[in-house]
Amino acid sequence: MKNISCTFFLILFSMLALAQERETPPVRLDRISDNLYQVTGGRGANGGMYIGDDEVLIIDAKMDKASVDGIYKAAFEITTKPITYLVNTHSDGDHINGNRFFPKSVTIVAHKNCRAEFFHPGRDGSPSEWQKEEQQPFIPEITFTDKMNLYLGKKLWSYIILVWATPPATLWFIFRKRKPLLLATRYFLAARS
Repeated sequence: MKNISCTFFLILFSMLALAQERETPPVRLDRISDNLYQVTGGRGANGGMYIGDDEVLIIDAKMDKASVDGIYKAAFEITTKPITYLVNTHSDGDHINGNRFFPKSVTIVAHKNCRAEFFHPGRDGSPSEWQKEEQQPFIPEITFTDKMNLYLGKKLWSYIILVWATPPATLWFIFRKRKPLLLATRYFLAARS
């Protein structure tokens, strides 16, 4: 009986150790329309990428450095334009933890409630890690309340529309000129034009 128990625990321990050592899945860009892509893979929620006239907007930051590096690698295989905007659709960790791995030059945008949630205490009551001085550059610096127009070039290319859901700052993106709709929330849905 001892041998069976020891064998079981060795197998279980080995499986847990292997699961922790898994590499981050590669980030992929799935084309939706001319300049709009769904970002999949990596660790964290699916997101999006829009290539404007002179710059790139990323929707959601994933969770770790390897995933953010994967976003940059995949983006630069398609365009040489710099990533200048990062939009956080809501404050769950799988959407924002990667913020800290983007360059400080990237402008982070979010709904005002999403930004406020960065400072909420953890589930155990501990202070938010986003209150630390070194995290301040990676908190949304531009906020809005219900709608925001983004100009990535000379024409209006996108709307951000607030949808009240859980959490209370989930966003929808409607890229008007190209017609796709991106729902960035608990799941990522891309409607092709």
